Amino acid sequence: MSANANHKHARAAPAAGQPERPERAAAAPKRAGAVRTTLYARLAEELKQQILEGVFAAGQKLPSVRALSRSKQLSVNTVQEAYRQLEDERWVVVRSQSGCYVAPRLPDIARPEPISGSAAVTRYIAATGPASALAYREDLIPFGAAIPDASFFPCGRLATGIANLLRKTPALIGNYNFAPGSLALRQQVARRVVEWGASVDPRRVTITNGAVEAIQLCLRAVTKPGDTVAVEAPAYYGFLQTLQMLGLRARPVVSANRDGMDVDALARAVENGKIAAVLLSTTVSNPSGATMPLARKRQLAELANRCQIPVIEDATFADLHFAGECHAAQGFDESGLVMLCASLTKTIAPGMRVGWVDGGRFSEQIAFLKRVSSIGQPQVMELALAEYLASGGMAKRLRSTRRAMQAQVYRMAESVARVFPEGTSFALPSGGFLLWVELPGQVDALELQERAVGLGVGVAPGVLFSPQGDYKNFIRMNCGVPDSPKAREGLLRLGQLAGQMAAAR
Repeated sequence: MSANANHKHARAAPAAGQPERPERAAAAPKRAGAVRTTLYARLAEELKQQILEGVFAAGQKLPSVRALSRSKQLSVNTVQEAYRQLEDERWVVVRSQSGCYVAPRLPDIARPEPISGSAAVTRYIAATGPASALAYREDLIPFGAAIPDASFFPCGRLATGIANLLRKTPALIGNYNFAPGSLALRQQVARRVVEWGASVDPRRVTITNGAVEAIQLCLRAVTKPGDTVAVEAPAYYGFLQTLQMLGLRARPVVSANRDGMDVDALARAVENGKIAAVLLSTTVSNPSGATMPLARKRQLAELANRCQIPVIEDATFADLHFAGECHAAQGFDESGLVMLCASLTKTIAPGMRVGWVDGGRFSEQIAFLKRVSSIGQPQVMELALAEYLASGGMAKRLRSTRRAMQAQVYRMAESVARVFPEGTSFALPSGGFLLWVELPGQVDALELQERAVGLGVGVAPGVLFSPQGDYKNFIRMNCGVPDSPKAREGLLRLGQLAGQMAAAR
């Protein structure tokens, strides 16, 4: 298929991935051994638990009926009935034309038991590839780096917040901050992901040095050297390098169309061989930009529970889904086996290097591993981000960021379709700022990367995204590069180089 034809077909893709109708989804995963209850009663119990865990504090406003209806895939009537039950039981106070608020004083009830941990830990060996280093070289136009321009982020506001914190509390610079991290940020994280349909307990959250460290900690908690970990195909090369570093084997599982990992194929892999864990992005995968449908995310959580296999769910790009679909598979988890990881580096502040993980049943082990690995994160960064999230500005910022990123992805896609050789194809991503491009079969992307350096252009070759070196004629393109004469000229030269390579073979 030609680049232009495939591009026209792909432009409609983001609109297709809308959430399922509310009537087709359950409010919350049913716990093992639980009696059958109504949807609104189960939602009410989940909200009570979040209030007890500190996700919503006394006097704080709960999500609106319509917002909770969207995030939980329930009807408005079901959510209203759950709020009525909470009001009757004195958990919340309803204020006319204002909303539903946590009651100043909660009913007497037993508090949750402490969370238990498990699993063994092992050392790891470092290994990296020269091709990935080349993709991030600072002297090249960064088409190969998954780094959007700083203009996407609230840098000025965060800088002001950090300065204010240090002016008021200069002792923050002199304090150690031990894992799992500042409670204020962990609570804000838990509140934020309510929109993902997830149920995150602040006590289970560990603040990390980005999502990569979060994933490393999860893998160290549930695997040992020599184990096999199922990954999506193609897989983010940072995942593959992490597995190599930890002495683990990657078992790619085919993706079906644009719907992410095929869970039926994963189930067959589990049956045919020992799979110690599953590592994947369920919403806006890197590099393909695919998003698993809601039913497939539920199927993944059910498989994890049935086979007792830990799942590490990376949600780094979830907030950048163009249609707003960011439901996490963890929201369907029944047994604490789905560990939810994410990062604020793609949505708020790359330079602050802050990520997090809700480790489920492995939370204590993950927090311990963080402490012995790197003690913790800088407290001033955590508190500045907590204040920013508490201010409520992130939702508005994300809407504008998604629009801007989608516009840049379309602009890049149109340029690729115009300047790259016949036989180039791609499908538009469901979100984020990356474009997964298939070049004509005779183009070796690794050679393309090496020759592009001479043009001052960086690119990420497809072989990085497969443990077997597949995708030899694919490249991942960063659409977050600012539009400038230099960038346009670099893209033109890259397309001409690909054309020369295609014609020469």
